[in-house]
Amino acid sequence: NCADLWFEVSGGQICNSRRRDLHGFTTSGVQVTGGVQRTFGHSLTAGIAGSYAYDNTHFFNRGNANTSTGFGGLYG
Repeated sequence: NCADLWFEVSGGQICNSRRRDLHGFTTSGVQVTGGVQRTFGHSLTAGIAGSYAYDNTHFFNRGNANTSTGFGGLYG
């Protein structure tokens, strides 16, 4: 029985325009996730997965925020 590798990349962008006294912002980000898993018999699958996400927010009233997050886990 061989192990299965899987991989996913996703991303997006949000833009909120200025309105009256409210300042707008744009946020963009990307996420990369991957893992390896193996099936035992007909009903048990076990694996390990990891993910990394990066987001950048730009506020129209000046300022930026960057976020980097890592995740990991076991499943079965």
